[in-house]
Amino acid sequence: MTKQGTGEAQATPLISGDELDELVVRRTFWFLVGLTSIILMPYVAIWTRLGAYQATLLCLAMLLVNAFCAWRVHRHREPGQARWHLHIVISGLYGIVGLVAFIQGGIYAPALRWIAVLPFMALVSGLTRMGALLCCAFVLEAWWMATHAAPDLPEMRRQLLPSADHQTLGSAIGALLLFALFGWITTRWRQDAYLALDAARERAHQGDLAKERFLATISHEIRTPLSGMVGVSSTLNKPDLAPPERQRLTALLEHSARDLLDTLNNVLDWTKMSQGPVQLAHEAFDLRALLQESANLFAPACEAKGVQLVCEIAAETPIQFLGDKRRLRQVLNNLLSNAVKFTSQGEVRVQIEQDALAPLPAHGHDRWIMLSIQDSGIGMAPDKLPKLFKPFEQLDTAIGEQFGGTGLGLSIVQGLLQAMQGSIDVQSTPGRGTRFTVRIPLSLSSQRVDEPIETTDAVPPPAQPALRVLVAEDNLLNQRILQEMLQHCQVQSTFVTNGLDALQALKNDVFDVLLLDQHMPGLDGLSTLAAIRDEEQRLHRPRLPTVLISGDTSLCDQAKALDADACLSKPFEFTALKDTLAQMRHGKVPEPA
Repeated sequence: MTKQGTGEAQATPLISGDELDELVVRRTFWFLVGLTSIILMPYVAIWTRLGAYQATLLCLAMLLVNAFCAWRVHRHREPGQARWHLHIVISGLYGIVGLVAFIQGGIYAPALRWIAVLPFMALVSGLTRMGALLCCAFVLEAWWMATHAAPDLPEMRRQLLPSADHQTLGSAIGALLLFALFGWITTRWRQDAYLALDAARERAHQGDLAKERFLATISHEIRTPLSGMVGVSSTLNKPDLAPPERQRLTALLEHSARDLLDTLNNVLDWTKMSQGPVQLAHEAFDLRALLQESANLFAPACEAKGVQLVCEIAAETPIQFLGDKRRLRQVLNNLLSNAVKFTSQGEVRVQIEQDALAPLPAHGHDRWIMLSIQDSGIGMAPDKLPKLFKPFEQLDTAIGEQFGGTGLGLSIVQGLLQAMQGSIDVQSTPGRGTRFTVRIPLSLSSQRVDEPIETTDAVPPPAQPALRVLVAEDNLLNQRILQEMLQHCQVQSTFVTNGLDALQALKNDVFDVLLLDQHMPGLDGLSTLAAIRDEEQRLHRPRLPTVLISGDTSLCDQAKALDADACLSKPFEFTALKDTLAQMRHGKVPEPA
């Protein structure tokens, strides 16, 4: 078997225009600092020997400026540092060389040729304003030197210009070589920039193609269950359907709705992870109960295909942990869904054990938990594994058409595991199955979370007064659906169509729970909730338990921060609504739906 890491193949990183600009400025800075330091150090020795101590001090000052700027740019790598210090170096060089040229004799000074290179270097490195200013300064300085000689500096001129012909020849050749060298180097930099831009263009093109394939896949995945829902619902309208057939069609309708919801949830989860870091909860949970919930979810599919589902937890493995139960369940369900989907015979085996020897990634974690899902399905070829966790892609078009799916499940799993500081490995052999191994760091919990105990007590529980529920929902179809659901939850429901009517209803009557839709005309859900909380504080009324209802899943992640007690994300199932109301009846905060 071939073992493959989780990450996708490391591609050449894309580079933005600002990063290219910063790269050119930084390279120009180091080129200029290095070259001027190499040139100035011999001049310090020469001018010291000739007694030109003023020029020596100027060169030493410039070397110190170079050293200081180089130290700053090396220590502080944030954008803008190299640009600012390049301004300092070029300005200092221009000032020193310009002063030397004035002393050497003005317009015919050898040093004047060196000054002409500096505006070009500023312009090429992107310092356009400084390059333009240096060009103007060069013209003004040349004009000033041509009209104003320096007759009072003959002694210093002899020190700085002991051999005029040789220095004129050297400066002409040196300035030309410097100009040519910098031009050649910047040409190479420009080629690097072109290569980076070509790579970015190719990556963007491939991304567009992948998104087109993804949208086509999503369209197919949405239309498939939607077609089933439309067909079944139209068939259910027939008056002559027998009860068994009606029950079978209702099951098909529910199955299609679940498929559609799974597709939309995958897209929303991937979108949220691509926009920013995943927010993780920290709650106590029972690992055995979590595994049993997932097993119960996929047991019917395994039974229908004749596939055995085996779940095992090693005897020495703790089961009470602190962590994000919902995200861990999502990882397990995604991997189990793939295993069951691609396995037509044999078994799917889930094993959980601890790895007490591996070092933990951070403080606050007590155990590495290893979760492995082994199936006897179709398997994968080794060359397909590198793109297994890439979004927008499926390993094989034919397999995608046969088994369906958006190609986002494993990408979501990888993103969740990275947020939890975990990892995932895969081993697979064509025709023999696949094994995913997940490692997650978790913290032990001192709070015991017991598994639910099923009772067969024949004595019915004492009757409880019906909850009085106020529902604020503007959509008439959603009102009818909620009304049908609430009829089977043993509650008394009152409906209003907007936030202002909800505030008025709360003034006229007393309710136990508020179901509050977010998107309503006039006063939306959050504004209504804020007004209710203000009114409660002002009149010292007890807090009204509120369930926020929204199609925006990000709101449900922020339900507590928004001062809501719970959130139901549209579309939600009857059991989610019923469980939420039941838990709120007993004063418990339900888990986000």
